[in-house]
Amino acid sequence: MVGRAVPILRADWERLAQDRVSHWWRACEQALGKPLGPEPSVELSTRLRTTAGLAMPARRHIKLSFHMFRHEGLERFDSTIAHEVAHVACDLHHRRPCHHDHRWQRLMRQLGLPADRCHDYDSVQRKPGTELVCPGCT
Repeated sequence: MVGRAVPILRADWERLAQDRVSHWWRACEQALGKPLGPEPSVELSTRLRTTAGLAMPARRHIKLSFHMFRHEGLERFDSTIAHEVAHVACDLHHRRPCHHDHRWQRLMRQLGLPADRCHDYDSVQRKPGTELVCPGCT
């Protein structure tokens, strides 16, 4: 259901988010050819209003905008989780920040996903004329 509100509870979103983090973490380990240790924890934040997600590799943690996902649907939820998990995995694998560089882009392609750094989600609040980018990478 892309682009429409999905009527499930926050606890359901949290379980789904952790399941998808686990899925994408295993996919990153396979693509990178080595185990990466414990998977990142995930938090749905009601405070994130101008970004879809935020990766914190050193903490093995990902924050996702609960507001956005209630309104954007499951496909965008999953692609943002994959984007953020790839940041954590790439940074840990290379032992340095990869941002949206060629290493992160290669990992995204190996996962079968577009290596985009921006999105056009309608539910994310922004000022007119601004570009939405991953805050950890700008």
